[in-house]
Parts: sequence; C-alpha cells; structure tokens
Amino acid sequence: MKLPKETTDSQDDGIRMHNVLSRIVDATDMERALRVCHDRGIITDDETQRYNLHTIHEVLARAFADEQKSAWFDPANTAVYTERTITRGAGQDNYRPDRIVVRPDGMVIVVDYKTGEPRRKDVAQVRNYMRLLREAGHGQVQGYLWYLATDTVQAVAFN
Repeated sequence: MKLPKETTDSQDDGIRMHNVLSRIVDATDMERALRVCHDRGIITDDETQRYNLHTIHEVLARAFADEQKSAWFDPANTAVYTERTITRGAGQDNYRPDRIVVRPDGMVIVVDYKTGEPRRKDVAQVRNYMRLLREAGHGQVQGYLWYLATDTVQAVAFN
C-alpha cells in the first residue's frame, strides 16, 4: 500500500504506524511486519521521516519490553483483532478500533494508537468502542490510548 497523495506529515506518520501495527498479532510478528512494510514502500530508511524503519523498530522494541504494552502482543492471548470493523447493524455506522485483544481470562482490551497530540475526542472514541464491545456481550472491557510519539498510555474509564 502506498501512501495516499496530499497528506500531511502527521497523517503519513499515522498511516505508516497503523500499517505496521495492523500486521502484528503478537510480538513474534514484528520483524515480518517491518520487512513487508519496507518491501512495499510503506516505510523507508529515510531518516528525515519521524517514523522510518529504524524508529518504528525502536518504538516496537520498547513496547515489547514494557509490561503493560507487551501484554497486548502476548502470544498467549485468546484472540487478537487488528483494524477489524465493528458493525452495529444495517444502516448503522461502522467502527474500526486499532486493536482488540481477548485475554485468556475473558477480559477484552481495546487499544487505539495515536501519532499526534492528545485530544478530548480520542477518549470519546475509545469509550465508544468499549460500549460497542459491551453491547456485543463482552462483560469485561478495558480501553487504552497509546500515544506513540511520547510512548505514553492513557487508560480510558467507561462511564
């Protein structure tokens, strides 16, 4: 997949990171995902880009070394869905969380990746994903925003 024309650098960053992360089910997929994205021109070696092959590798290596984030990429998880559409029904809006993880204990975790600055609507977006998953019958749902530029995670409370 090539980057669409007429995007901002920030949008390009998001497209690159989401492409790589969407190909990673568990931590063992990292090298393959980077290679595929590099071979397809989605990411490059260009050091002028904030998210190039090297910097994305560093972001992922830090994540896999972090207890909280590494749990989202644990091979022991029961199921992982990346960029999977949640449909409410005919004629209703569709939603696409970046990552949904079902842990062996039944807990469902929804993670949304952000390459830009935190915005109030980010929390509302994840809260909506959590609500949809609960409506779909998942009793235990946790939500998180992962701000990649600062490598910070914000837990989202379900109100």
